[in-house]
Amino acid sequence: MKTINLKNMPIGVLLIASFYVFGAMVLLVSVFTDPVGVRETIARAHGLSPIIGVEFVLAVAALALTLAYGLIRLSRWGLVLTLVYSLYLCAVSLSMGGLSFAWTGQSETQIYFGNLLWSALVVVYLFLVRQRFFRA
Repeated sequence: MKTINLKNMPIGVLLIASFYVFGAMVLLVSVFTDPVGVRETIARAHGLSPIIGVEFVLAVAALALTLAYGLIRLSRWGLVLTLVYSLYLCAVSLSMGGLSFAWTGQSETQIYFGNLLWSALVVVYLFLVRQRFFRA
């Protein structure tokens, strides 16, 4: 079992994991404060119908915590799972018009533009530091 050594962890990996933990906590709080709004926003961000249940929001929060744990442990499965999730969000954001926000400024595509930027940065950064996840 690997031990967590924050001195050898790239600061960007720690930052990405922290954002996932923060996002999961915001989702969990939002489930109780604004369940309808959060489920519609999360469904839209993932390219799904806004009539999904609140269970999907809880699943996304659990996924975010799992991604953070895998990244902090510098595990291969954490790297792969994070890359798959980020590439999925990139694909959804591109197909829903995420790039059009850059030149039109339409507020309904803002969420896709933000997801596209974040996910693309995560993919690029994790690709650059991927060797850290394969050390014994």
